[in-house]
Amino acid sequence: MSTHRTHPRASRRGAATTLGVITCLGLSVAPAMAMPTEGTPGQVNPGNRNSNSKPAYPVVTTGLDNPRQLAFSSNGDLYVAESGHGGSGPCIPSPDTPGLNSCFGTSGAITRITHGRARQVITGLPSLAPQISAQGGQLPPGAEAAGPSDVTMMGRDHIAFTIGLGSNPTNRFKFSAYSSAGHLLGTVATSRVSPWWAPFFRTGIAGVQQRADIAAFEAVNNPVPPAEAPDSNANALITDGNGFVVADAGANDLLRVAPDGKTRLIATFPSATKTCPPSPQAPQSVPTSVVKGPDHAYYVSELTGFPFCQGGSRIWKVKDGKTSVYASGLTNVTDLAFGSHGELYAVEIAQKGLLNGPIGAVVKIPRGGGDQQQVVAAGLFAPYGIALRGNTAYVTTGSILPAAAGGGQVIKIALPQDKH
Repeated sequence: MSTHRTHPRASRRGAATTLGVITCLGLSVAPAMAMPTEGTPGQVNPGNRNSNSKPAYPVVTTGLDNPRQLAFSSNGDLYVAESGHGGSGPCIPSPDTPGLNSCFGTSGAITRITHGRARQVITGLPSLAPQISAQGGQLPPGAEAAGPSDVTMMGRDHIAFTIGLGSNPTNRFKFSAYSSAGHLLGTVATSRVSPWWAPFFRTGIAGVQQRADIAAFEAVNNPVPPAEAPDSNANALITDGNGFVVADAGANDLLRVAPDGKTRLIATFPSATKTCPPSPQAPQSVPTSVVKGPDHAYYVSELTGFPFCQGGSRIWKVKDGKTSVYASGLTNVTDLAFGSHGELYAVEIAQKGLLNGPIGAVVKIPRGGGDQQQVVAAGLFAPYGIALRGNTAYVTTGSILPAAAGGGQVIKIALPQDKH
């Protein structure tokens, strides 16, 4: 297990890429152990990940490249942000793993799934990841990626998406000089996609437009905490009116982006109150997702920084710029989705805390929040994003895996139905 995370900066820097915190922990749980098999949901197959055992949850698609968050279009197409697997360079020191470099490439993508068929509709997006194996060969090259992380619809044929950075914004200059895609790291971007009724076409980087430079905003303002160097990782977004609301996991804040791209601060999130070994320090919040509730408030999940305490994550409610804890007692939450009756579903990427490996769950938080949750699905390998359609949750799993190592998946989970 890495010990460098006891460094005072580890709580923030170790959270910067959000997924990087998972892959650099010296995990004893290899990907081969983490696919649930037929039987009681939540049981983990200790055998080969590619065994012929029937999955406990139906698989929608496989072979995704570090898949993160996802969203449905109005006609039922499912869009997935793939963070990619980096590339041949230039490289910068990894913010999470001493001795490794994160190298730039254009392997990030947005994928659309239609009737079970997955096709990349936007390619050539920036991605950062180590290009050598890590942790004694347990982690393949490209497993610690920052890149496209969330996607949302803008009408029938346009989408918006966040592209993470997980580093000091000044590091982008090296990548921008190398590739026209480099300037998109740490931004909100938009693009046209082929509508369902038109012939399919794939969009390259030339068709992508930057809508807001989140990393530049953080470099100037650096709202949390001012004693540290700027750190930005635009991790999640929603459309809100004609603009966007963005959760920055590196800066621990929630931002509003106006239609003209101007960005302003909505709220910041304080460090967690729960501590646990091996660090006496309170871990930082690390907001990972934002959704708008039935009451029009924003609800924000948090991963928390090192040491990723079990039960230490909260769901924040943000109303009129004021924050309050809506739910507590969760662990390393990466995404949220509201159900049709006001219940809130949360993805825990590691149900027992990331230091114990990325075996996660989907949990249900009752209306009104609180500290009690119902486990909907468990034993999931590195689950990350969630999108609801009807009574089914669609969840990305294997979110730390590049496609060359088998990649991640989207699975379907039937949701429990309450009597109303």
